[in-house]
Amino acid sequence: MYKISWITYIHDSAIADELRGQNLLSLAFVNKAKKELPNLQNERDNRYRKKYLAQRNKLIGMLEEMHLTSSDVQFDEKKQVSADEYKSEKRKVKHIIRKVKSDAARKELVLRIELIKQAIYNEWHLEDIDDLIENAKNFTYEMIGDVEIVHYDGQNLVDILSRLRKDARKSATDHDEKNKLTAGLRLGNLYKK
Repeated sequence: MYKISWITYIHDSAIADELRGQNLLSLAFVNKAKKELPNLQNERDNRYRKKYLAQRNKLIGMLEEMHLTSSDVQFDEKKQVSADEYKSEKRKVKHIIRKVKSDAARKELVLRIELIKQAIYNEWHLEDIDDLIENAKNFTYEMIGDVEIVHYDGQNLVDILSRLRKDARKSATDHDEKNKLTAGLRLGNLYKK
């Protein structure tokens, strides 16, 4: 059976006549191209390998920073990756990195909300609570921007922060009235004596 193949030959020549005649499909040029092909493939594989290893090391560093293990994010750091898999594995690692960043930001946001709730419960100064709420809002906008809605317990986070601010103001007002009442009772007791 005969095999038909097309050969593309690219040669930088000084004159146009060099590409005609016997040099057009010279066996020496074809052999040279065959020898260069593995080198080019190795260079490509090395580039993919370096990119994959850079992403892999970035992920491992992030996991150490956040006190997570590779099993927490379903990543096998001991897996041997072949040259053919570098590109697809790099995509998988990038996806895991995005997920880890998103989860970390979400956890920090939840911690900020819980801190605000504790501050209200412990009757911190209203200015301190307002600062915490502003910081949480700013963090939310940095995390996702103004476009998306962040949900917290099934509600819009911005609405929850506004409600917490109202609760803090109400709590501060109630606390002030309670202090005034207590102070008035103390004064009344002093006058009776």
